[in-house]
Amino acid sequence: MTDKIFVPLAPIRPIDKPASGQSQVSKTQGKSFKDILANEIGKGLKFSAHAKARLEARNIKLTESQLNRIYSGVDKAASKGACESLVLVD
Repeated sequence: MTDKIFVPLAPIRPIDKPASGQSQVSKTQGKSFKDILANEIGKGLKFSAHAKARLEARNIKLTESQLNRIYSGVDKAASKGACESLVLVD
């Protein structure tokens, strides 16, 4: 009952490198990190498509004070290290 198990190993081969010897350049060439970061920060809060659909289906319009409370909750979560957050308001 001590049959040996044979597992064939595939040989390790080197990965292909670009022929030109240059690394790939990103699409944002010419823009600095600072510009890209400022643009992303300026976009503000983004609601998921599901949340937008639920608000629209229920005909809910968020007031300025409710939005401010949501922004405050997101900022508080971000200060604690959260990247994405769910904020509920009454």
